[in-house]
Amino acid sequence: MVEPVWRWSRDDHRALAWIVLLPFVAALPQLVGLLEADPRLWTGAMTTDYVRGPLRGWPFVDPNTGFATQALGYRAMLEWLSGNIPWWNYYSGVGLPLAAEYQPGVFFPLTALLLLPHGMALQHVALQILTGVGTFGLLRQMRIARGPALVGALLYAFNGALAWMGHAPATAIPFLPWMLWGVERAYAEARASTPVGWRFLAFGMAMGLLCSFPETSYLSGILALAWAVMRGLQLPRAAWGSYARAVVVGGIVGIGLSAPQVYAFVHFLREAYVGGHAGDLAHAAFGWHALASSIGTPYLLGPPMGYAQDRIVIATIWGGIGGYVTAALVPVAAYGFACRRDALAWLLLAWCALSLGKSFGVEPAVTLMNLVPGVKLAAFYRYAPPAWALALVVLAVRGIEAASQSPAPRRVEFLLACACAVGVVVNAALTASSLWPVLDPVVGLRNAALGSLAWAALTSAAVLMALARASRRNPIRLLSGILVLDAMLMAFIPTLGNPRGGTINTAAIGFLQSNLGLHRFFTLGPIQPNYGAYYGIASINHNYLPVARTWVDWARAHLDPQIDEVNYVGNFPRAAGVPKEADALRANLAAFQWIGVKYVIATGKDAPLAGIEGVKRAYGDDWMTIYELPGPKPYFESENGRCQVRVADRANVETTCSGPDRLVRRELLFPGWSARINGGEAPVQAYRELFQSVDLPAGTSTIRFSYAPPHVGWAWLAMAIAVAALAAPLARRVRPSAASGRSAS
Repeated sequence: MVEPVWRWSRDDHRALAWIVLLPFVAALPQLVGLLEADPRLWTGAMTTDYVRGPLRGWPFVDPNTGFATQALGYRAMLEWLSGNIPWWNYYSGVGLPLAAEYQPGVFFPLTALLLLPHGMALQHVALQILTGVGTFGLLRQMRIARGPALVGALLYAFNGALAWMGHAPATAIPFLPWMLWGVERAYAEARASTPVGWRFLAFGMAMGLLCSFPETSYLSGILALAWAVMRGLQLPRAAWGSYARAVVVGGIVGIGLSAPQVYAFVHFLREAYVGGHAGDLAHAAFGWHALASSIGTPYLLGPPMGYAQDRIVIATIWGGIGGYVTAALVPVAAYGFACRRDALAWLLLAWCALSLGKSFGVEPAVTLMNLVPGVKLAAFYRYAPPAWALALVVLAVRGIEAASQSPAPRRVEFLLACACAVGVVVNAALTASSLWPVLDPVVGLRNAALGSLAWAALTSAAVLMALARASRRNPIRLLSGILVLDAMLMAFIPTLGNPRGGTINTAAIGFLQSNLGLHRFFTLGPIQPNYGAYYGIASINHNYLPVARTWVDWARAHLDPQIDEVNYVGNFPRAAGVPKEADALRANLAAFQWIGVKYVIATGKDAPLAGIEGVKRAYGDDWMTIYELPGPKPYFESENGRCQVRVADRANVETTCSGPDRLVRRELLFPGWSARINGGEAPVQAYRELFQSVDLPAGTSTIRFSYAPPHVGWAWLAMAIAVAALAAPLARRVRPSAASGRSAS
């Protein structure tokens, strides 16, 4: 009798070794220093002696790899090491929530890898390994043979979303297969009429919520829910109750385990600016030119952002795309569907059709997907690729297994695979033809387009030839090898966009660390937003989403009418005729001083404050110049001048007052801040709509400020209950052992 739950055996260790080893092999140039996998070098604007990598462009499609994942994630880990829960970020804007922004991954275990040398590369390798292990376990639980399951694990470990994304959405990718593995385990146990476990599903659910990006987790969760419902409908009626109970309890416990993170985020949304996530994304979609880059020829338009400058079509595609599948995978997935047209195959096909239809604006897919709660609020076209890519991988693995078991290729199924292969290559050729006036004049673009088309045609033909001879052992190995090699090569290409060298401008950063104190700086380019948080120097610039509405509304009203609420970067591109950030700085200098800005940073060739009385050059080198503003307001201030203020840090201060007064604290007023004066609670009040203040008595007072999301204790309680539920079986095993020990004595 076959055990309902698949378990690791000694025979699986070789597969596990490949899953662990190959991501390290692919990352070896970064881990040994041949390429510098440090986003500070290409996103931070604080690098001298920059040496470009073998390929132009970026190693990932989104610079939030640096702004959010590296800079804010590193700050979060430093806060943990200091003994603080990283609820708050003192170093971006005028103070902003940290954990609630979600992207720093405050509670995600792999964020700790950012503290290590080559931390970003190590985190990416760990994500690939987790993805591969989860996919292998899912496929083995589905009773896929070990060989095809290993192929599927490697295909998804090197999937297109992980290849192109190094920021927060990447952290969510591994946990879709883990959730589905939990569903499959529950389904197998219910079908075998054995006790149905929910803990595995709870783990996958919890990790999917503790990672750094709820959008990807939610969109992947829709597929997981549909999969779970389908499996439930396949069970005998007598098993429905135990199966449904396991799925529901697993989901609830998973949410409970992640409750502090989820609660902080949900609370923040009520106080936040969320951009297009307020509903503008309901009908956002790609044009057809992006289809070839998503399916079949990922580098038809060159490496990520390599040729995007001054080419709107290319910049638009790279700016919104979130993953790909290769031309070689598509015909094998089509073959897998055609060979095993069961309920799961139809579900996966429907998911791919609806997802791609929604992503490319095809009705009725858009209307149908928008009926799902929350989908209208998500950038579906960008963050759904991990889910539809996994669907295609599962179909392809079933195709490999069917081919290995068939004495000869099935004619109709093989013709469908051929048609899909031809369709992918023809679409890519048509796309290249329509964009040829853009591609042809640039040698690198022309070569990328022609090379991508040739590779797609070659690999498609190779897998079709292997399928045609699939009854023999070697062609199956050849088919598997082509697919894995293709996936690894396509995933490796972006890493060549990492620089080969560069030096962080530690002299300028050190100057700010030594002289800024509790004041803030404003940058017009160098030391990009959130890297102040990385280095512990406060900058009013930010790159945040969601972001506190109080702050961005105030900044628009008093600092810069043209501010980009999400990317307040100091040099964000603006249309011709629109005042630049430097213009707004000169016009509103007093407001910058009032919020405590002491320094303004510009590139070495710029002089944004030339001729303004009292402004002096405090630091300069070949890359940047730091200007000091006269009279910036202090972080702590006695409003009426009756108090002497002695500052320990941003949260602790001592005052001696000749009479009652008010202490002004130039930190964003936000729900959750509290203060204690001489051990007793004191209300935190608003100061001119933006900052905080507390009333002080005469005499000497010790004031301590602290922040946590309001009523977060309930979330910690939910987490404690979930942990207790997970630990209950262990406690039951320990108690009988202890009792038997006492009896024996």
